[in-house]
Amino acid sequence: MSEQPIVGALAVYAPLNLPAPDAERDPTLGHVVPLRLGDAILVGRLHRQHVKIGERMVPVTASVRYPDREPYLAVSRTHLVLEVLPEGITRITDLSSAGYYAQHLARYVRSPRGESSVVDCEGPEMLFLAAQALERDASPEQLAAHAPSRIQLLRFDADTEPTS
Repeated sequence: MSEQPIVGALAVYAPLNLPAPDAERDPTLGHVVPLRLGDAILVGRLHRQHVKIGERMVPVTASVRYPDREPYLAVSRTHLVLEVLPEGITRITDLSSAGYYAQHLARYVRSPRGESSVVDCEGPEMLFLAAQALERDASPEQLAAHAPSRIQLLRFDADTEPTS
């Protein structure tokens, strides 16, 4: 257990429109992961002890693991890594071929084949994994269609105010 103070949280959404038996089979969804300085959270369908980012082998401190079935198969086994840095910054490294849509940044991030894309995010962010169909001005209906793969990043130590 880390001695670092909690500097944020990662909310992992659970779809509300699944029948009760499906919701019961997905205990990995619908929870909050505390964020501490130095954490590296792996998001995907597979858990690993370490993940390679560029030339670095990064120890994984927590995993957000999606079920290995529909509607989550568009989420890669090792989709992205969130590294909790000082001063309210979270480094998002996309390891997938499917990418993610960042709502507050209003952009779709996708790595070139065989590479990883890195975005330093300050403050809150809503991420939709493998949401290629989302555009800059995505409607609430479009966002809702990608709710099964939604995570929300909150930093308590950021100097910025949340955007609405």
